[in-house]
Amino acid sequence: YGVTEAAILAAGYAPAIGFVHTGKPLSFVYDIADIIKFDTVVPKAFEIARRNPGEPDREVRLACRDIFRSSKTLAKLIPLIEDVLAAGEIQ
Repeated sequence: YGVTEAAILAAGYAPAIGFVHTGKPLSFVYDIADIIKFDTVVPKAFEIARRNPGEPDREVRLACRDIFRSSKTLAKLIPLIEDVLAAGEIQ
């Protein structure tokens, strides 16, 4: 959620302006994160869980960090946020 919150703040929006998730300080963060997490975080978390590592939380965090860096997730999130707010089509 940290990368998503950073993108929302960098774009000049409030993290609390959620549409699906409401009433929480990070509602919009959850809304935007839900759009990308099933393509990034969820598959990696299950892949790591299947290996049954000693520190699964740590391994998932590190793997997500690497995915976010290599796929330039932060740079992709700002246009996605703009599309969502403009009710444009999400690709």
